[in-house]
Amino acid sequence: MLEEYLSEKQKKKRDRRRRLWWSLAGILFFGVVVFAVWIFDGSPIFRVDHFDVNGNQAVASDDVVALLQASAARNRTLWSSILGANNMLTWPKALATSDVAFIPQLSSVTLVKNYARHTITADVVERVPLAIWCEMPPTDADGNPSGDEPCFWFDDTGTLFEKAFDTQGSELYAVHDYAQTGLGIGGKMLPDLFDANLISILNAIKESGLTVKEIALHDLSLEEIDVSTYNGPSLYFSLRFDASEDIAVLKELMGQSNFNSLQYIDFRTENRAYYK
Repeated sequence: MLEEYLSEKQKKKRDRRRRLWWSLAGILFFGVVVFAVWIFDGSPIFRVDHFDVNGNQAVASDDVVALLQASAARNRTLWSSILGANNMLTWPKALATSDVAFIPQLSSVTLVKNYARHTITADVVERVPLAIWCEMPPTDADGNPSGDEPCFWFDDTGTLFEKAFDTQGSELYAVHDYAQTGLGIGGKMLPDLFDANLISILNAIKESGLTVKEIALHDLSLEEIDVSTYNGPSLYFSLRFDASEDIAVLKELMGQSNFNSLQYIDFRTENRAYYK
């Protein structure tokens, strides 16, 4: 009986110790959780005090900061809802393309966090103007334009990002679009498939040194660009092919004495040039 009594007493003592240990462990775990929540949410360690903007020239810094704040409000997640937009941990490494598109002059925005200074720096890349795209309005019976001629700068991605004026020269070109209307800022001038080829055509014209009268897209379904020059032949290019190899052919023909008497040079067949 005595042995059974001692055994029961030891068992109760062991159970009390076990309950005490679990109680202490629970208190410690709760304390760790509370401390972690305070570190991530309540402490100033991850607080955002200031936004800096680098790399912008055309777009105001205040507009970039407003874009960051609007992006944070629009893209709320469970994590950001808990910690808030004023916490560095909720900010991504870069803004999504769909957010950057709200300011068409911007190409990308990456974010750099400085935890010591409590600062997020937005490194901005703005779109670089390549040439001008003009939507040509239809003409009336007298041949006069029936409306305004909206023109836009576009970059090497074919994105229209800012209003411009029609012009033509040896360094700056405008493409006259008779086939499309209503493109507008933020849109694409051509299907993505043709962007690089159009740029190669513009580079070929620039490298040639020809004085350009008009660069025109008359029918998108034909996938062709027509170039008329002053005192020289017309040039026909295909949007389906890269025009880089056409530069050497064009310069060779320009070196011939009868160049200005040619009617046209046709580059619409890949790796071929026809002229008359």
